[in-house]
Amino acid sequence: MTVIVPAPPLHPGTDGALPAARPGPPGRRGARQRRRAAARAGRAAARRAELHGIREVLVEARAVLGRGWVQGTWTTAPPLAAVAGPGPERAGAQAAVCLVGAVVLAAGGRAAVRGQRAQRSLDLLWHTLHRATDPGPVRWCPAPALRTLQVQDLTRWNDTSGRSLEEVRALLDAAIGRVTRELQVSDAR
Repeated sequence: MTVIVPAPPLHPGTDGALPAARPGPPGRRGARQRRRAAARAGRAAARRAELHGIREVLVEARAVLGRGWVQGTWTTAPPLAAVAGPGPERAGAQAAVCLVGAVVLAAGGRAAVRGQRAQRSLDLLWHTLHRATDPGPVRWCPAPALRTLQVQDLTRWNDTSGRSLEEVRALLDAAIGRVTRELQVSDAR
């Protein structure tokens, strides 16, 4: 037997109904406010989607580095025999990559190197490396010459004598943590 018990009102002294939402101002002013609010919501959603994409690239780059890391070059091509044709020893041939090469590969390879996901992921890595204690915003759109210098700086950092794979992974983890915190802040708004 099911017994239905009435729930107490949500707001004491009322019948439990919530007040109706107040509509915005009528006319042109209200329409403009609604359009601006919709535009803000659209920009916020696009920003969250971009941050999710950057995090995906960095997580995938970390996995790519787990399959092979190299210094002194962006990537080591598999042996020529591995490219020539299928075979049991050739099927598992995997190129080793540096930090920048891992990000480019994770973003979609050479075709995506100039794409926004690869570029913004590299921007975040550089910012995390050199501005770890700076809570300021990441410079997402540096001038092309500055971005080239930042990529060269990341490459030099990767190639520094004595650098270890653990240090490279730690940088990726710090960048992933930074973008995750940014997502949490934007979700809380």
